[in-house]
Amino acid sequence: MSHSIPKYVARALAGLLLAGCGMDAEPESPLTAEQSSQALTQLRGLAAYDTEFQAPACRSTGILCDTGSLIDGRGSASETHAPNTLFSSCADGTLGTYHSDESLDALRIYTQDGGPFLPGKTVTVDATIWAYTVFASDHLDLFYATDASNPQWTLLTTLEPTQANAQVLSTSFVLTAGADLQAIRAVMRYKSSAGACVTGDFSTYTDRDDLVFRLGDSPPEVTLTAPGSVLSGTAQLAAEASDDAQVDRVLFYAGSNYLGYDPLPPYGLNWNTTLIADGTYSLTARAVDTASHTTISAPITVVVDNHAPTVAFTAPSAGAVLSGSVNLAASASDLVGVTHVEFLSDGVLLGSVASAPYQLSWNTLGVPNGSHVITAKAYDAAGHSSQSQVSVSVSNDLPPTGVFTSPASGAVLSGTVALTVSAQDDVGMDQVNFYLGSQYITWDGKAPYSINFNTLNFINGDYTLIARIYDTAGHMTETSIPVRIQN
Repeated sequence: MSHSIPKYVARALAGLLLAGCGMDAEPESPLTAEQSSQALTQLRGLAAYDTEFQAPACRSTGILCDTGSLIDGRGSASETHAPNTLFSSCADGTLGTYHSDESLDALRIYTQDGGPFLPGKTVTVDATIWAYTVFASDHLDLFYATDASNPQWTLLTTLEPTQANAQVLSTSFVLTAGADLQAIRAVMRYKSSAGACVTGDFSTYTDRDDLVFRLGDSPPEVTLTAPGSVLSGTAQLAAEASDDAQVDRVLFYAGSNYLGYDPLPPYGLNWNTTLIADGTYSLTARAVDTASHTTISAPITVVVDNHAPTVAFTAPSAGAVLSGSVNLAASASDLVGVTHVEFLSDGVLLGSVASAPYQLSWNTLGVPNGSHVITAKAYDAAGHSSQSQVSVSVSNDLPPTGVFTSPASGAVLSGTVALTVSAQDDVGMDQVNFYLGSQYITWDGKAPYSINFNTLNFINGDYTLIARIYDTAGHMTETSIPVRIQN
């Protein structure tokens, strides 16, 4: 995998590249002055003076670390932050002149394969020096400490200048596991004995400088894929994770609840949501690399809902006798939320209500009289449902019905004729009133509903015979036929 750098560094690099092309970078949160400085420093692989170590240090992971001009000089007279050794533990010699006597101008360490500093990697150290003489008097000692906070120096090599004045001397070695922050020390000496901090002899001409670098890879990157907004049963969690060295495992969490881990890509987990209480959770994935660096993904909010809602009729009550339009009402609740309540009569959907109060008007005139089962069915966002049922009776007093059975529609009448109506009602008949147009003729209160009609009492012409049929509840139905009187 390619070596990753912090996002603000990448943004700074992108900004520099786009600026070189006459373009602006995509708008983001502006970098602070400190972040901008750090970004540019890391892009160049430059160390910064570290007030804790009192020496140049590259605290961020990289593929190289270079003192730049931080140690250029000799002694407190010309070297900034002299002596630039860990915790100022070893001072430079007090004699000698910069770029005349022995001097260290710069230190640089980098990996040969261009990857991050890791145990087992071969690295090269370049030391830019100024030699006073080449007659076996000037030497460069290079030391290595696996813990910059508690340095125990190991001599890597002793190099001799190949010429007087400026030059670069190099050596390579293999990094060893230890603390994250490690260090190298360069000692430019004249005649004196080799050692990390030798005094006496000709050590007054010695120039010593340290460089701290970070061993280990960058933290991994991890992204959690949204499994859905509402979960129930077994949910599949998936994450994408990468690292410039190697991802060791990805762990999954619901809030503070540890769910499990996956050591191999593609990273995923079958999560049994029934083992956790219903509610709202923040899902995260935590990637761990082989150096134990961790990164937590951006959280994803989900709802766990493994239980059906509760529902109960509040109206009508069981056994109620209904007629006309009635109000159906139910109460419904769910730990996560009710999405809607359906009302049914004998399994036939009457309507759906999306929010409380869950009420629906039902016109019972559309169903036969008698016993019926009405149901309130509540649903939640996970698709779970539960229902409540009550048995009721529908009793609607329907208006009577009837038709003329004699005479026939359009008949020609003369003399005395029988007017007969066939009439019925679900509860009980009262009477039938007969009219010729708007003129009342007479009534009959007993089936068959029939009267003798003397047409001679009316002049010849076209008329409408009307029968008004009444039941015992006072409901009325009217039926009529056209006739002609011809005497």
